[in-house]
Amino acid sequence: MNSSIPFRRPAPPTSLSLDRTLIAFSAVLFLISSARAASAQGWAGPQSESLFTLVKTVTITPSGNYTNGDFVRIAYVPGRDRFIVTFNTTLDQPESGCPKAAYAYKEYTADMVETGQAGVISCHAASDTGGFFIGNDFYLASAERNNDVEGWNVAKFDAVTWASSVDYWYPFPDAQMMGFDPMVAYVNGQVDISSVYVDDPAGRPPNFVATHHHFFTTDLQFVSKRLLSDTQHSALNGMITQGGVIHFLSSTALLGNLIVMWYDPSWTYLGVKTLKESAGTPMGVAFDGNRFYVAYTTQERTNGGFPICENVRLAAFDTGWNVVDDIALTSHTLQEQTSAIHPWLEMKDNRLYVTYCENTAGGGVETLQASVKVFDLSTSFTPCTSFSISPTSASATASAGSQSVTVTGSPSGCGGGSWTASTSDSWLSVSPSNGSGSGSVVVSWPENARSSSRSGSVTIGGKTFSVTQSAGTTRRRAVRRPRHSLQSLPTP
Repeated sequence: MNSSIPFRRPAPPTSLSLDRTLIAFSAVLFLISSARAASAQGWAGPQSESLFTLVKTVTITPSGNYTNGDFVRIAYVPGRDRFIVTFNTTLDQPESGCPKAAYAYKEYTADMVETGQAGVISCHAASDTGGFFIGNDFYLASAERNNDVEGWNVAKFDAVTWASSVDYWYPFPDAQMMGFDPMVAYVNGQVDISSVYVDDPAGRPPNFVATHHHFFTTDLQFVSKRLLSDTQHSALNGMITQGGVIHFLSSTALLGNLIVMWYDPSWTYLGVKTLKESAGTPMGVAFDGNRFYVAYTTQERTNGGFPICENVRLAAFDTGWNVVDDIALTSHTLQEQTSAIHPWLEMKDNRLYVTYCENTAGGGVETLQASVKVFDLSTSFTPCTSFSISPTSASATASAGSQSVTVTGSPSGCGGGSWTASTSDSWLSVSPSNGSGSGSVVVSWPENARSSSRSGSVTIGGKTFSVTQSAGTTRRRAVRRPRHSLQSLPTP
């Protein structure tokens, strides 16, 4: 069992990948996951307890000559009237001029049934890739390094015939520009390709502080470039324009918090909001006119560092980016040495298609395999609008302790709806600090060594949980009196 595996696809000597950043953090990094997925929640009366109903799970790789799968994308292609799934892969045998690494596709019906159509798109897949569909066109950016210069190989394909109309090397003009995990998006009528910007290229590990964005026409003719540095953020991002506002999803650091930043069409910074702690890689995002849908990962870490475990989740947000519903697609532990990473999603006809990849237990990136989960959106879903807690108080002894508190949403049968848990009393702690729908939190306190009792409170879903802790036992030091013998007393 290899306990020192890289986090993502290893880069060849001529390519630079985010793997090296993570390896530099720690010599030991476990990837985590199993095929256990959280099933859709049940029904309560006429209302659905979850917005998402799982329809099916489909394995994309391994498949024929394609031994694994990573950086997966899915989209409906009108010219084919089919869904296309694309992915990095390692070939069992050379194909289409590619000796080993390749970027391939497979075709599916709306019910995710294979049509038998599949093939290699590009040989530029030895490291991180980013892909994006715009109608019948597919854009691919591959992180590469030529003559010690970072850059991307950028290409445009007809997703109906897979003929390539544009394919060239695009070098970066600035050494602080890295090619890790490129994001490809469509914004302001232009193709935006971006990745991380570091404060010191020689730093090990490099410190990600911003993203550099390069804008092209839809024929991949360069237009302009821009650095987005208003809020520190990392790679593996998503972007969508809605209501005249650019919604840019990212994380505050490689192992940070999930955020959304807002820009107007001229790239004037409008603000930022934290969506979830210890979460990131919001690569897939969609909007249905009422809600945003985001596929992202959560991170479980040991003492705040490595090893880590990632799990894929699917969340819905209202137009103000408040959580409506949030479910787990995978549920793994650090002990499993497996992870679910790199999620993406596509929306069509009230249905969400979420892609991600997982490695086998203890295996490296060469064992990553691609999957798709299909969800129907419930038309009877009612989000929770208020919450109650039980119990509402705890009377604690002077010893350290904790109390589990149940959070119940209203109205009856509701699902989702966001709540937070916090305290201003330094001797109390609460975990988790936020959630959606019904759930639970744990309130903890240390030993009280003081000679007086103390009281504090935690606010959970707008309700108060009170804690009263007894005084500690104060031991009085015995006073030793001098002992005198009668013989030693002075004679009166």
